[in-house]
Amino acid sequence: KKAKRGGVISFRIDRVASDYTTDFYKSNLPENIIRLYTQNGIKPSRGIMCGINQQNISEFLSEYDFYNSNNYKGIAFSDWYDNKLNTYYLLSPFKDYLPKHYLYIEYSGSKQILYTLDDKVQINGELYNIICVLLKDYDLALKRCRGGHGDGFIKLSLRDGICFKNDTAISEDEFKKTIKELDSYIVTQFVRPQQGLREICGENSFAVLRVITLFSQEKQSSEVAAIIIRLGTTKSGPTQAKHDHIYAGVNMIDGKLFNPIYEINDYNYFQTDIHPETERLIEGYKIANLDLLKSIVCQIADYVPFTPYLVFDIVPTDNSFAILEINSHGQPFIVEPYYRIKNNPTFREIFEIAD
Repeated sequence: KKAKRGGVISFRIDRVASDYTTDFYKSNLPENIIRLYTQNGIKPSRGIMCGINQQNISEFLSEYDFYNSNNYKGIAFSDWYDNKLNTYYLLSPFKDYLPKHYLYIEYSGSKQILYTLDDKVQINGELYNIICVLLKDYDLALKRCRGGHGDGFIKLSLRDGICFKNDTAISEDEFKKTIKELDSYIVTQFVRPQQGLREICGENSFAVLRVITLFSQEKQSSEVAAIIIRLGTTKSGPTQAKHDHIYAGVNMIDGKLFNPIYEINDYNYFQTDIHPETERLIEGYKIANLDLLKSIVCQIADYVPFTPYLVFDIVPTDNSFAILEINSHGQPFIVEPYYRIKNNPTFREIFEIAD
């Protein structure tokens, strides 16, 4: 009822209500603190992560504002980003900054249909054999065209003749079964982070930037409003959808990481300068090629001004970077320990925000 009165768009009301209800029972917060958060549109687990209290709560974005029906800009174009194949074609002018895309796979009736996305990939054979050929040169990422939070994500690797699925060895029969079940999937190169980040996180852990861009109608140009990074562990696995990973802010001038926060679960965070497994220093590590990244994401945001608020997930690589996906109304809340997005003037130009 509170979400509805707060103007939350209809298809987000259940999400907000279920999140708040779950946190009420699992966060172990005093009831007066939970009430403070939920009355002000703050998910309690987010309140814990950001250290939100009575004195600073006005600095943080209310979910009732962010999910307000008036604040869904460019919703007619959301399918550009909700379908990863659409995003791939939309960003064809920027294909040098995307992972290599090889195949699109779907079922038509009982038949698995293949479409090549790379003229070097021949599809005149069985999918199993095509995947095996690709795995000789690259680890592969298999992604559902629709959906988020890592739902259905599969990483495939071939090491010494053994296939690994999400870094766990599997039999040839399991490998073939996995391939046979693919429907509405794209097959891309699995992008490895730059070497320095692999040394910090471990060779098979993820390192993904979250970048927010804003397009100002008044200025007719875009800006980067926030950059953070999520660093994986062996416990977190190959995607960002679980726990046991580290958040860190990225200084948008010099690219250095600051204030790393280790997330054990939704209700347990602590600051740490070092990675909990490798014991390598996180604080102060410098992301390479940051100026190029900022330039390209702003070019993309200028290219699609109809969706003035964009959230990118990007892997920084040794020589450049690779854009994994874009969201046209992605949650900004994980950047708030580092950047108060609510106070950004261009954000307030785009969104109707209560003071």
